[in-house]
Amino acid sequence: MATVLEAIAPLILLTAFGTGLRLIGFLDDARRGALETVVYFVLVPPLIIRALNRTEIDFASVLSMVATVLVPILAITAVAFVMRVAAPKTSPWLHGPGFPSTVMGLTRNNIFIVLAAGQALLGPEAAALTAIAAMLYVPTVNIIGVVCCMRYGTAQTTEVWGTVRALSSNPLILACVVGLLLNVTGIGLPGPLDPAAKLLSDSALGLALFCVGAGLTLPAVRMAPWGLAVTGVLKLLAMPLLAFVICWLSAVPDAVALAVILYHAGPCAPGAYILAKQLGGDADFMAAIITTQTVAAALTLPLVFAAARAVYG
Repeated sequence: MATVLEAIAPLILLTAFGTGLRLIGFLDDARRGALETVVYFVLVPPLIIRALNRTEIDFASVLSMVATVLVPILAITAVAFVMRVAAPKTSPWLHGPGFPSTVMGLTRNNIFIVLAAGQALLGPEAAALTAIAAMLYVPTVNIIGVVCCMRYGTAQTTEVWGTVRALSSNPLILACVVGLLLNVTGIGLPGPLDPAAKLLSDSALGLALFCVGAGLTLPAVRMAPWGLAVTGVLKLLAMPLLAFVICWLSAVPDAVALAVILYHAGPCAPGAYILAKQLGGDADFMAAIITTQTVAAALTLPLVFAAARAVYG
């Protein structure tokens, strides 16, 4: 446990630093938005490409990740719908525009925190497994989020084909495809491309954690406090537990199991706020979910990983 906390501590420190930069006015909304764009589109893709290109990939393990990544997401989505049916109409987080925000709070992961935690706790090889998990996860949760916003949000219409185009041009998905192609073909990153990609990827996670910290705001706790508590427990504890069960039943390799469990233990991604705001979800409740889960993950991530490590070694 001490080793886990030691590995997580720098992540918490950098996140807190980002919060401090926002509080003193250095990382205002405009600067944070520009930094998030650079990190997401410029710095993280080379990290994923290098990880997939340089790692010996067991494609049997990749196939085994399909169930371990997707089943927990689909199962927790089903739980949200069951809760909605059972809950009174006065529950704002399970009815109306609050419901798509709840679903996104249960299914979306902060890829920045997951990548940083994976490298800190499992080493560089984990980045490849995390990238593969993201390749499966990103289109799935985006489709779920968009459909829920269309059905239960306040937006009257949305461009479905625009969403499809956005998914097909997602930088994380494209980076996974490029990295896998380089790996399978044996082409690699020739000449100065690999050192250049390393320079970019080395700065990606630290700056990404600055963005996470700068995006934290005081949650509106009076806004459906039970909703915040339930979504937090389900996302940060029940999801990795479900992933553990699937990994155990599937008998996946230890490295895959640890990466998948850690992946599902991540807090909700800040991007969910943008989707909720654009497509008619409850954006304020979404912001509260993101903030509370990010803060709570500083405690739950070490606990979840320590428990997983005790089983998978």
